[in-house]
Amino acid sequence: MELRLREAGKAARAARRREDQLNEELVRARTERARKERSLEEAREEVRSLAKRVEKAELDKAKAESIRSCSGGGGAGPSTSSNEGFFQDVLSNFKELVETNLQCSVCSELFVFATTVVGCGHSFCEECLEEWRAMKEEGRPNCPICRANFRSTVPCLALDDYVEKAVEGFFPEDAKEAR
Repeated sequence: MELRLREAGKAARAARRREDQLNEELVRARTERARKERSLEEAREEVRSLAKRVEKAELDKAKAESIRSCSGGGGAGPSTSSNEGFFQDVLSNFKELVETNLQCSVCSELFVFATTVVGCGHSFCEECLEEWRAMKEEGRPNCPICRANFRSTVPCLALDDYVEKAVEGFFPEDAKEAR
């Protein structure tokens, strides 16, 4: 019986040693896993950063090619008439967009503090609409386009944002300062 107790004690100690070894291996494995996960996340972040840089470089390249094709193609690489035609189409469409959607119908300029008439939805420069209201001394003011009477106006931030982006990207510095 005593022999069995000794053997059982030895077996229990061996099992504890094995359990301790397994626990140590588990801790090492978890530590290694955490290190690899951090490394993987750093690699993913670097890939995102590189993707943004590539996207910016491609945009800059396209912009440079457009400028080169517009100015006569004085750079590396041939300037084809199809590229020039495409660029001219883009400019024509942009000009049409500005003239039809980002221009005040009172002053025929780009919106400055675009303001929309509540009711009909037409938009004008804030100053143009105020001058129109001042000219209409009698009764309620009406819309310069459709002549609908209105009580209030609201700023149109979306139009202001579009105009601001158009001015930043496509207009010379003196036009920016004039705004």
